[in-house]
Amino acid sequence: MKLCRRCFKNKLLIDFYAHREMFDGHLNVCIVCTKKRVANYAKTDKGKISIKKRQQTEKRKKWKALYNKKRKDI
Repeated sequence: MKLCRRCFKNKLLIDFYAHREMFDGHLNVCIVCTKKRVANYAKTDKGKISIKKRQQTEKRKKWKALYNKKRKDI
């Protein structure tokens, strides 16, 4: 059993994400609370910018791979 630091409920260890730097090897916030926090962050302006940057990075990687492939053929 472990206490969630956000909802203050005792839960089983399987209800926590693994985290090797923590003393017991699990994060101190349960999975449900972590998912709520991430969802709330995604709704903020900073979260929206972060998501957009990640999408642009993926798009740029695809473009660069295609460009390098075309360049190799020449």
